[in-house]
Amino acid sequence: MEDNDGELRTFRLDAANYVRRCLSVVVPTLLQRKLTLMQDGARSHVAKRTKSYLAKKKLPYLKNWPPYSPDLNMIEPLWKELNCRIGELCPQTQAELLKAAKKAWEALPQSVINSHVANWKTALARV
Repeated sequence: MEDNDGELRTFRLDAANYVRRCLSVVVPTLLQRKLTLMQDGARSHVAKRTKSYLAKKKLPYLKNWPPYSPDLNMIEPLWKELNCRIGELCPQTQAELLKAAKKAWEALPQSVINSHVANWKTALARV
């Protein structure tokens, strides 16, 4: 379903689409920079097709990641930051919420995103 802005209201990503739309985009950069992929336990992330694709590309990824580990998932503090910024805009309707979310995301400095990502090694050491 689409809302008034043409945005999908519900979205599920199966393994085939996850590989095609997400991994195929980021894997070349990860390989070039010799980085390790971190993903949570979403079904599309742990599917045989996804694991097969990562093995074929010889991309290292964190295996056996705890299914619920917000302290090790640097997207969680970023979601919190984004949620606060959206709340400051006080949207009252779904349309206003969508506009506020887009505005908050566009206004989020890259340095804030980078700081959350840079904190990962410290979080890992605490665990």
